[in-house]
Amino acid sequence: MITLKNINTFFYVALLTSFLIFLLPIEYTMAVYSPNYLGWLMIALILLSCVVFFGLLIVDISKKNFKRLLNRTLFFILIIVVSVAYWFYMSYSLGNL
Repeated sequence: MITLKNINTFFYVALLTSFLIFLLPIEYTMAVYSPNYLGWLMIALILLSCVVFFGLLIVDISKKNFKRLLNRTLFFILIIVVSVAYWFYMSYSLGNL
């Protein structure tokens, strides 16, 4: 049976896994003209994480569970900020900026 706790755990695991795949060197996630299997996995996990995040957002607002809502939102925003900062750092260090 799928519970809210299992969906919440899936969100954290999927988001963290996609972030760790994002930190890998580009040679592991890109093929010649498109992402390879690991890159497609990262894209799928990011999309699933976003869908689950917004679904849980609606559930938490309707149940007025603001503590979980705040924790999940802060974690989501933190992952996005760190990913964008890492992306800019790598672009700058490779001379692409």
